[in-house]
Amino acid sequence: MESKKPIPILEVRNVEKVFIVENKEFQVIQNISFSVNEGEFVGIIGPSGCGKSTLLRIIDGMIRPSGGKVLFKGKEVLQPSDGMSFVFQTFALVPWLTVEQNVELGLDSLNIPEKEKKERVSKYIKFVGLDGFEKFFPREISGGMKQRVGLARALAREPSLLLMDEPLSSLDELTARGLRDLLIRLVKSTETPVEAGIIVSHNVEEVVYLVDKAIVLSGRPAKVIEEVKIDLPRPRNTKTRSFFKYVDRIISLIS
Repeated sequence: MESKKPIPILEVRNVEKVFIVENKEFQVIQNISFSVNEGEFVGIIGPSGCGKSTLLRIIDGMIRPSGGKVLFKGKEVLQPSDGMSFVFQTFALVPWLTVEQNVELGLDSLNIPEKEKKERVSKYIKFVGLDGFEKFFPREISGGMKQRVGLARALAREPSLLLMDEPLSSLDELTARGLRDLLIRLVKSTETPVEAGIIVSHNVEEVVYLVDKAIVLSGRPAKVIEEVKIDLPRPRNTKTRSFFKYVDRIISLIS
């Protein structure tokens, strides 16, 4: 008897998005479809302003699509789900709260006991390498450390799917390089409950380094040009000919 195919963690089916601006229709996304399976790290990449971040917010349920639908574990996404966590580009930390309090903030909407809250906060602060900085305020830590707080806050919710909107783009290259392996660990490691991840990025080399599959989008209105599977062993060597072959391929699709 033939075994059934597993249901993808996420399915984006024929998603469209039209905004109304001054009584005129402004189409941002056109008929986008793709899926994300367990263990998969997926990148969304395309020209600046093509609608990548809008698409990620539709996936999360922050924005409703004008057409099509998103399914998370087989159920249509109609609002933000506890099974997904969002990591923002701009850190989105509360300046008057400590590292510990900012991470705990992500748990306020979940009905979990106080003891479990404290345990989760401690666990994920340690996981992202910030143990010892629990009582520091955002103004007292670096940009890279602030983004680690954002990652810990997202992880503390123990999501199945981690959504990241250009999480490294506001950091200098040296800091970003140090965080890329942490992002892979978040998605691929059995140390977290994360089953899959999606990252929006404008950095082609970053996408090739991080993901298993790149969803390459066209200019606005965004359509899927191609799904590029990145078949490279990990850890990936960014200096090899095979690495740059993927980089060149994606750049040629976007250009």
